[in-house]
Amino acid sequence: MFVEFTDALHIATDHRIADDLLAVMNPEAESCPVCLKCKEILEAELALYQPRVVICSGRLPSRFVWDICTGRTLERPVKETMLKETRFGCKVHFSVT
Repeated sequence: MFVEFTDALHIATDHRIADDLLAVMNPEAESCPVCLKCKEILEAELALYQPRVVICSGRLPSRFVWDICTGRTLERPVKETMLKETRFGCKVHFSVT
């Protein structure tokens, strides 16, 4: 299975979260509740579907998936654009700038 994440905001449309996500989302903050929920949902999707290849084409999903798969924050400038092995058993390619 192949999965591509191009945007992280659509996954936070959980009915238990306030409707106006853009007003409260702060991707630069370490403890943004909307970002934390996005990461939680992404991690659950990776664990459930166990894709073999994941492509991240946007800054936010790339950062979230990197954090989930490595346990550390994505640093800029980006030096690594691929993870060959993750705890989910997939390869991840990051197309970030």
